[in-house]
Amino acid sequence: MVIPFGCDFAYQNAKADLDSTVKLIEYFNLHNTANIKLQLSTPDDYISAVKAEKIKWPTRYEDEMPYSEESDDYWTGYFSSRPTFKKEIKDASSFLHGEYEMFAKKVIQKNVTDKEVSKIMDTKKEMTE
Repeated sequence: MVIPFGCDFAYQNAKADLDSTVKLIEYFNLHNTANIKLQLSTPDDYISAVKAEKIKWPTRYEDEMPYSEESDDYWTGYFSSRPTFKKEIKDASSFLHGEYEMFAKKVIQKNVTDKEVSKIMDTKKEMTE
């Protein structure tokens, strides 16, 4: 069974969260009397293990929206409002990530000069702004 934890605004200090989680898992595994073992995993490892079970999952066709966290707090339109704007943001984010990767690859080259690095950093700043 997978137990994801956290939320949209969690992990302000990811290292401390991971260290605490590892300590909890180690403590549980040393002191539990049930036939249960906790472990950290990646989503890929979990999905691979689930697929290996060859479970036939039902297909759901109903809409999950509106979603509610509180009695008066609904997420209606979360996926459908401003879809074009959300796509533009996603595309721009992809381009920006690609640019950062290209900048990083150039900066770590052995033959790059300080002048080139300075120009790259200035360009990166300008593009980000």
